[in-house]
Amino acid sequence: MLFIINYDLIRNVLAMAIINSLIVINLVQKVKESFHIKCSNICIFISLGISLVISTLFSLTFSNLSFIASAWSGLISFLGADFLYKILEGKLFKSLGDIKIEKVEESTK
Repeated sequence: MLFIINYDLIRNVLAMAIINSLIVINLVQKVKESFHIKCSNICIFISLGISLVISTLFSLTFSNLSFIASAWSGLISFLGADFLYKILEGKLFKSLGDIKIEKVEESTK
C-alpha cells in the first residue's frame, strides 16, 4: 500500500502553528507577569495548556483545518513558542528570574 503525504495540509498546519506561537508567547508572558509565577515547571504546564486550547480554537476559527490538524497546530506551536521565547528572552520578554527579583523588591518596599 502506498502512502501519499499531504504537503498542503502540513504547510497549513505549520503556518497556523507559527501564528499561534506568537499569540501563545504573549499570553504566557502576561500570565507570568500577572500571577508572579515562581516555578518554571508550572510555567511549562501553563504554556502547554494555553497553547493547546488557544491555538486549537484559533486554528478552528480562522482556517479550514480539521480538529485533529488544529490540535497538531497547537502542539507544534507549544514547541515553537518555547523556542522563540528562549531566543527573545531578555530582549522583548522578561525572564522568570527578573519577575522573581521584581516581586522581592516590591515586597521589601
